[in-house]
Amino acid sequence: IEKHEQDGLTLVRFSVHPRHDRKDLSIRCEAPVVARRRITNSGGESERRYIIKTPILLAGVSWDIELTLTRRSTMRFPMLLGRSAMKSRLLVDPQLSYQCGKMLAEESSTSKRKTK
Repeated sequence: IEKHEQDGLTLVRFSVHPRHDRKDLSIRCEAPVVARRRITNSGGESERRYIIKTPILLAGVSWDIELTLTRRSTMRFPMLLGRSAMKSRLLVDPQLSYQCGKMLAEESSTSKRKTK
């Protein structure tokens, strides 16, 4: 995560790995910084993270969320969707999985190749 200034605006550059199993695939991104906050992770450790605003698309519905940036390469999930992002939009039932469907990795990489 690299912070820089442009036209008086604070921006961050970061890489997203769309396939957790392919470290060689990387998408370079840039976004304005909304804030920087101290976040405590599930292990109880605290760190200051950059916050960006980005759209999310889930089950055909899109809305803006605030997203904290941190290195997740050693973690099981590449992204966590927090309570604030789900508030008044989603209901979590821990008994269920893949209620919006599960895109196969092969389908995902095939469709990305076709759109380039």
